[in-house]
Amino acid sequence: MDTPIDGVDFEYIAGKRSTSKLLWLPDEKQFYKKHTEYKSSISYRCYQMGCRARATVVMEAICVRNSEPHLHGDASVLHAELTARNELRARVAEDDITELRSLYNGVMASHRNISLKYGAIRRSLQRKRASAALSQPIDPLLLDCERDSAEAGCSSSKVRQLSPSSSIIDLTDE
Repeated sequence: MDTPIDGVDFEYIAGKRSTSKLLWLPDEKQFYKKHTEYKSSISYRCYQMGCRARATVVMEAICVRNSEPHLHGDASVLHAELTARNELRARVAEDDITELRSLYNGVMASHRNISLKYGAIRRSLQRKRASAALSQPIDPLLLDCERDSAEAGCSSSKVRQLSPSSSIIDLTDE
């Protein structure tokens, strides 16, 4: 019953949750979720509950699918939604200035055939932007420029160096 088909094209797509990774088989237009992992092979099950279709990826290079048929239609609508969602996540992580709603409208203009509501994704975009801002490295040259410009506005009599015993900066005239 399980006759494997070698060399099936596949790709990984990030799921709705930030850490999920789904297996997409474009020939079948179906998604699979990770089931088990053993040595160099990962076993996947169809993402639909009750469907008995299975796939196995060996050494991250060869996908083998069993002959069990899917008990549902294709998942091309979900694929389009996840593609739009992942594109939106990437843009939010890159651009920390533009409003989220504007980024959403820009991405959704190219994906008109799906219905991804802004209210349903807004909070996850806010979290993505916050985590992207925390993970960006701080440029030490920029910090030096900010420090120099801040010191240029204050006279030396108003700025007192911090000593190990002092924990405040005195900006008053003495």
